[in-house]
Parts: sequence; structure tokens; C-alpha cells
Amino acid sequence: MQFGSLDPQARRGLGIQDGGVVIASVQPGSPADQAGLERGDVIIAIGSRPVAKPEDVAKELASAQKAQARTVLLRIVNRQGTQFVALPVGKA
Repeated sequence: MQFGSLDPQARRGLGIQDGGVVIASVQPGSPADQAGLERGDVIIAIGSRPVAKPEDVAKELASAQKAQARTVLLRIVNRQGTQFVALPVGKA
């Protein structure tokens, strides 16, 4: 996945008060694709930690992999509203 910053206008349009990182692209067949994540979805938290910039997402995913977690729980906002998505990050 690649990430981008969420501008204030987009944030307001989605009803997000603070933070949020937009998914700029998802590689077909990747764990993110298989989990149902799409370009334009906005990640607002990973586990219990809010994210505000692309570096936050990268840091949280790297931390989960280092801790040998199998999945992380993403809180996202998309066209269907707010959802939770389990994203595989480690070996099954």
C-alpha cells in the first residue's frame, strides 16, 4: 500500500475531525487487497492508536511486524462509513 496525507477539505467531507491517512494505492493480490482495502479509504487508527500522517501508518505496521503480530486492526472511513478491517501483517 501507498499512503497520502488527507487535506482539510476531504477530512471535513468525510466527517473526520482530526488525523487520517488516505490509501493512495493498493497492490492487486496483496494482503491489503484481500482484506478489502481500496484506494481512497482513510485509515484513522491502527489498533488503539490514531494516525495523522503516512509516517504514522508505516511506523505502526513496522512495529506490529517487529512484535510478530499476525494481524493489525485498522479503523477506516470509506464510502460505507466507519469500519474495522483486520489486515494480515505477519506469517500465518
